[in-house]
Amino acid sequence: MSAHTMRLGSYAAFGLPLAMVALPVYLLVPAAYAARTGLSLADIGLALLAARLLAAFADPWFGRQLARRAVRPPARFAAAHAPYAAAILLALPPLLAGFGLLLAPAGRVHPGLWLFGCLLAVNLGHGLASVAYQSWGAALGGDAGLRTKVTASREACGLAGVLLACLFTDPADIGALFLTFAVLACAAAALLLARSPRPAVPTLLAGHAAPPMSTRAQLRHVLRRRGVRQLLAGFTLNGLAAGVASSLFLFYVRDHLRQPASAGPLLLLYFLSAAIAAPLWARLAARHGELRLWSIALLAGGAVFAGAALLPAGGQALPLFALVCCLCGIALGADLTLPSAALAAQIAQAGDSGQEGSYFGIWHLAAQLTLAVASGLVLPLLAWTGYVPGAGGPSLALALCYAGIPAALRILAAAVLAGARTDIERRTP
Repeated sequence: MSAHTMRLGSYAAFGLPLAMVALPVYLLVPAAYAARTGLSLADIGLALLAARLLAAFADPWFGRQLARRAVRPPARFAAAHAPYAAAILLALPPLLAGFGLLLAPAGRVHPGLWLFGCLLAVNLGHGLASVAYQSWGAALGGDAGLRTKVTASREACGLAGVLLACLFTDPADIGALFLTFAVLACAAAALLLARSPRPAVPTLLAGHAAPPMSTRAQLRHVLRRRGVRQLLAGFTLNGLAAGVASSLFLFYVRDHLRQPASAGPLLLLYFLSAAIAAPLWARLAARHGELRLWSIALLAGGAVFAGAALLPAGGQALPLFALVCCLCGIALGADLTLPSAALAAQIAQAGDSGQEGSYFGIWHLAAQLTLAVASGLVLPLLAWTGYVPGAGGPSLALALCYAGIPAALRILAAAVLAGARTDIERRTP
């Protein structure tokens, strides 16, 4: 193994603990709080939504501060990577403390307030760490091959983190989950800071980067390019599709397929397929371009996922749904590998070295808002159709909401990205 590959692996490893956070929060926390504190599911959902929204709007500010320090670093931040490293070190304490306390609700504090406070700490710490981490990767620069290697290795480690989190789906494993997460987060952060590749100092400090901007100016600056707006539109539509599907997955498996014990294996199949496919997408992107391949993956994944809406109710459809999970997991490999690489390409084309934090702050805000909006809209919509979880009634509305809406959104995102690629190619000399 070459030294460059080992250093790239040192960068990518931090993606593993970062990816371990989301799945336990949205699978374990509702069950644990409902069982231990008596808090209603509606109140738990409200706390999840409110904490995510508040933390999401902090991400552009995080990005602005990173961009400010990358362009005009204080003396103690003379190294090009130091602003990103400092942000990650700052993010770890609230992330670790919030995650640990979240999984052990206190009896002397109102559980709703405890849940909201811990979630806010987790989301703020995770948001700051993610913006800094992705900005670090984008600041490494390079051609399409290097960009896709960076994102592919990072997202492969992220998938490994998700798969590892799938092993802790029993509330009784909460203590082991936190211990595993804490050890991996500290170890991966130490490896990142000590061994990861560094951005080139001249790229950030040679005077070609834009000066620090206000938050409003930052938003205008990031969205001034048509290619970035189109890329963000496709990313948002795909994020809405993912949010709807993830919100309804357990309901679909339990009440439509009537195979609740299969939820874990199906998730593992889905993410394993993505992990296997991600390196292939990365290699193809270096030859054919990120936007072209991502639009193809979105179109194919949407068409396949639409088939889940047509599957009959009952366990006899389980093998076909497993095939859907496998094929959609392959498409997920493109979702995890190509978008960040495409955004890094846009940053490079704009000559915005040093402003990666601004771009990824807006990017992370869009990701958080899509997840919040998806869960906030699809559940009331499903209730309006008359669906009652666990009632055993007709599940056609559930199947259409779970698969039909995300499939349509993915196909629409593919059309947006296909238009973006055509527009960029037309304007490229």
